[in-house]
Amino acid sequence: IKGELGMLEKRSLNTFYQLMKLQPTQLTSFMDKINLTEHQFQYDVEKVNSFLYKVGVTPINISGDRIIIGQEVIDYWKENGAGFVANQFSFEQEERVIIFLLYTFIRHEPLSNFHFQHLFGVSKNTVSSDVKRVNNFCADFRVEVRYSRVHGYHLKGTEEDKRNLMLKAISTLKIKSYAHEKFTFIFQQQQLQNQYDNYQQVLKDFEQQYSFAFTEDRLDEFIYLLQMVHIRQQQHKRVQIYPDTVSFLENQQAFLVSTLIQQRLGYTTNREEVAFLTIQLLGICQGEVSPV
Repeated sequence: IKGELGMLEKRSLNTFYQLMKLQPTQLTSFMDKINLTEHQFQYDVEKVNSFLYKVGVTPINISGDRIIIGQEVIDYWKENGAGFVANQFSFEQEERVIIFLLYTFIRHEPLSNFHFQHLFGVSKNTVSSDVKRVNNFCADFRVEVRYSRVHGYHLKGTEEDKRNLMLKAISTLKIKSYAHEKFTFIFQQQQLQNQYDNYQQVLKDFEQQYSFAFTEDRLDEFIYLLQMVHIRQQQHKRVQIYPDTVSFLENQQAFLVSTLIQQRLGYTTNREEVAFLTIQLLGICQGEVSPV
């Protein structure tokens, strides 16, 4: 597929990606969103459609101000679009290290060397030397990447150390170009959605309700970490926190807010999990957390 998608020029490929990501129905608002003129958009759609025609998939239809994308196109993308971002962005070495970590953290199946070759469009040897760099990045966090035939690549260490490591990885990736797309890529490759907007809205609601302010750039990191922690919670990978620490945190207003965030988003209110969240929340807030 990488070769096939490579037939599309970079902008046309990006337009295809945005069409699949946003699945828009209205032409004018979509063109505004992706910042293209009508002429550019028509050119891209022609290129994408001639590509779809070649692979035997029903083309995208534009009718007046309507964009009509058939299920067949979406299914084709889900199956074959995996190489897209690698194709589009050609990840630099440091990014591969970070994405390797985040990807392994939320994995739902064993990951092999081949998996990462496909993900990044690199050779077997490159993946092997990347793993060494990943372990260098992990060293300060008492976490290590291991490989076994049964589990594939996985992280060895306590859950709390792994999560703290992910926060460092997230803040490193966040300053790269196309960061949001790269996070979306990590989720999509695992058949998950990047629910950034939904999480942001929920957190902003609580910010108003409890009169505290998030440090804006830290909020970004927290939203990505929280999504990933929720994936871990669904996999029953729980954090362990000293009972004294939990008891101390339970008396903080931020503990209540963390409990409510978990409830609103539909995840566990286990005391230790809420305590972990409280620590993160206190770290990104300016001012006291108190009800309005």
